[in-house]
Amino acid sequence: MNIELDNIRSPEPAATSRLGGARTAPSFRPIRQKSSAALHRLSHRNVRLAASRGRDDGDANNAASPSPSSPAHVTYGRRTVPPADRGRGAYLVLAACSLAQAPIWGYSLSFGVFRQYYATHSLVDASPGSVTSIGTSQTGVMYLAVPVVMAALTRFPRLRPWCGPLGLVVSVASIAGSSAPGASASSSAAALIATQGVLYALGCALLFGAASLSLDDWFLERKGFAYGVMWAAKSTVGGGMPLLVAVLLERYGVETTLRGWAVASAVMAAPVLLFLRPRVPEGVLSADAIGRDDENETNGDGANNHSNDDESTGSHRPSPVGAPTTTTTLASSLVFFRRPLFWMLMVGNMIQSLGYQMPNTYLSAYAVALGLEQSTRLATYAGPLLLALFSVASVPGTMVMGMLGDRMPATTVVLISSIGSAVSVFALWYVSDLASFQGNPLAILIAFALAYGFFAGGFSSTWSAVLHDMKRRDETANTGLVFGMLMGGRGLGFVLSGPISGALLAAGAAGGPSKTSVVVGEYAPLILCTGTTAILGAWGSLWSLGRPCRRLARRLVVLVRGRRS
Repeated sequence: MNIELDNIRSPEPAATSRLGGARTAPSFRPIRQKSSAALHRLSHRNVRLAASRGRDDGDANNAASPSPSSPAHVTYGRRTVPPADRGRGAYLVLAACSLAQAPIWGYSLSFGVFRQYYATHSLVDASPGSVTSIGTSQTGVMYLAVPVVMAALTRFPRLRPWCGPLGLVVSVASIAGSSAPGASASSSAAALIATQGVLYALGCALLFGAASLSLDDWFLERKGFAYGVMWAAKSTVGGGMPLLVAVLLERYGVETTLRGWAVASAVMAAPVLLFLRPRVPEGVLSADAIGRDDENETNGDGANNHSNDDESTGSHRPSPVGAPTTTTTLASSLVFFRRPLFWMLMVGNMIQSLGYQMPNTYLSAYAVALGLEQSTRLATYAGPLLLALFSVASVPGTMVMGMLGDRMPATTVVLISSIGSAVSVFALWYVSDLASFQGNPLAILIAFALAYGFFAGGFSSTWSAVLHDMKRRDETANTGLVFGMLMGGRGLGFVLSGPISGALLAAGAAGGPSKTSVVVGEYAPLILCTGTTAILGAWGSLWSLGRPCRRLARRLVVLVRGRRS
């Protein structure tokens, strides 16, 4: 049966006379003709509303039955997306991001062993600062490139499927090229800085950016847990890589070791790329926004016409947990730039990074300088053992700091990490060669590696607390960009750490050796710089926590002045 919509009139409610109860005849007004697409959308919306009302009015069994908006799925518009923070998809992405830490960080975490080998074999004539710059440039350039990669992928999400494969190709090619037979890169510090430092870092930044954005998409309320697991995976890699690299360098040399690492990186990273996908498919927000705009245009041009429809159909109902609610531009995602708290934590992050890499870079050489070279095998493996213990202790450190970041303010978590790091430097590393510990200096260094690895190694996990704080203050803040900016600040500190540590080491050597302690001589400025930067890394936290004290001091000043007057 065909019905012409133009000829249908809907009756208005009959009015009742206030005087005699006489009822006026119902009047009719024409209904605006709707397009077929608008009617189709309206019918689907009413069906969903009726279904939701039916579930509310039904019994407990019907309410417990699976539905598209149950925790297993999140319905947004006409699309269904997986839930955040839980479920098979979220944990697969978490596992993939954790596995990706091996090819991304394996070289930099074991660079202390490579540095010792370069300084005694292929780069004997190079300055200590130039050899150190190979590792610090690799870590620093990678950290600096990550915010650029994340901003580009946020602005152009269609590039995300290509970012990971491109990063894998660049990183593997740079390592394989620098270790190719007959290549001159292995005997030149500048060439190694360009290949193993800059190019390798750019490839790892592309791969890390794609992995981190996927992790940020899949975990909303449990970011601290997710990032803690990811950083713990990185620390696990650092626990085994130094010992493995030391064995391979002793048996096969640097060229064969690097070629084997290039092949292993490709094998480990290739399966990871299959799981680095966004939780919300591209186009969901734009398609639904277009649908809402088209529906609004079709329903009518008056505000009053929309109000009744919205109330009856529930078109403005709140979105489910984990579903995107609004579309944000890159400019609106950078609102956290206006927050003084962000810059206070950012500067502290940069200062802490200046000294963070120094133990990881020089601990092997320091172990040799303490006199552990009395046993040839001990001299070979004492440094790698300390680096491995540092990374092993970082595993629980990153997990604990990440979970604290889900429950505490960022200033509190940063303060815990910084104070623990500074105490371990001054109480253990600085006194490791004093006369009272000459009998067993290795035991003190092991204690330092464990303590410093727990507190300083977990510093990156405090970023999850920063993400939560920025999101609470500005709902439109993009946590992926916040994470990228923190990575960039850390990278700037790492880049400056190489030349600074080389200058400090040269200044300590120029001061002459000490009869009682190696610390008082060559390594004293280096250790003091590490402890000082660890304390200053929490200056933003100390400033924020000292605010009540400053208020009390101002009140006391006002009170004293009032009594004098």
